[in-house]
Amino acid sequence: SKTKVTDKELHKVFYQLGRFHDRAYQRLLATKESVEYRRSVDLIQRNKAKLDQLQQGLDTRGKGGLVYTKSELKSHMVMLRKNIELDEEKHSALHKSIRDSLKSAVKCYTQCLLKGNAYDREVVYRLVALWFKNPNDHEVSRQMDWCA
Repeated sequence: SKTKVTDKELHKVFYQLGRFHDRAYQRLLATKESVEYRRSVDLIQRNKAKLDQLQQGLDTRGKGGLVYTKSELKSHMVMLRKNIELDEEKHSALHKSIRDSLKSAVKCYTQCLLKGNAYDREVVYRLVALWFKNPNDHEVSRQMDWCA
């Protein structure tokens, strides 16, 4: 025989899932706002500037008496490009995880409200807080419109 899941059980599941994704969202935001992340952003900018400088040195080689060979410059440039690419991929993955966690938290919290009212006060508070923290996020606004 099949067991039927009640709205009360679904309500609790959506509440727990919403809290899980909300906490993940908050942790990911803390990572983005950390000193380490800012250092990583600065490092990317410095590496890009250094890459531009090396490219200019490669383009003007022979005119200024550089001490590096063309192959040494190219090798160093390849390494810098790869480091920049890897760091930017990590940042992109972090931004995607933040968006996904936010979207999942809002979706689960809205489903929680539709299935019951045991956690309404906390859920409404978190939904409004997430909405106000992300006023330009069209997907959050759309989900909030759907919820209203």
